[in-house]
Amino acid sequence: MGKYLFYDVDGTLVGNSQRITLRNKHALLEARAQGHRVFLCTGRAYLSAFLGLDDLEVDGMITHAGGIVSIGEQILYEHDISLNLLHRMLHLFQTHHIEYTLESKDGNFHTLGIQQFYLKWIDEQFKTTKTQR
Repeated sequence: MGKYLFYDVDGTLVGNSQRITLRNKHALLEARAQGHRVFLCTGRAYLSAFLGLDDLEVDGMITHAGGIVSIGEQILYEHDISLNLLHRMLHLFQTHHIEYTLESKDGNFHTLGIQQFYLKWIDEQFKTTKTQR
């Protein structure tokens, strides 16, 4: 039995290009070929964990900053916030006009302003990356 290898996604496997480098992808494929098990360990949501990873095969994932743990397709652990806390948070956000995203293993919900926020942020990141070339 090989080792269990855990890799962060953003800033580790995926850099400024927002895609996994060929070098990283080949290293993970080689590790699996040698009998090691590869796991993603990320703060990303369960549904977006593989964005930019170009169909990378892994043995399992820890997503939502530890909120969901899975091996293959089987979810071993899932921690949800209570409905009481969710209602309190939503009331706070709406009272103070705070944009937010709610993430789950089944989908994500965004307030209207979040999409504009992320589009602006991506545009700024692209401009920064383009000017650094």
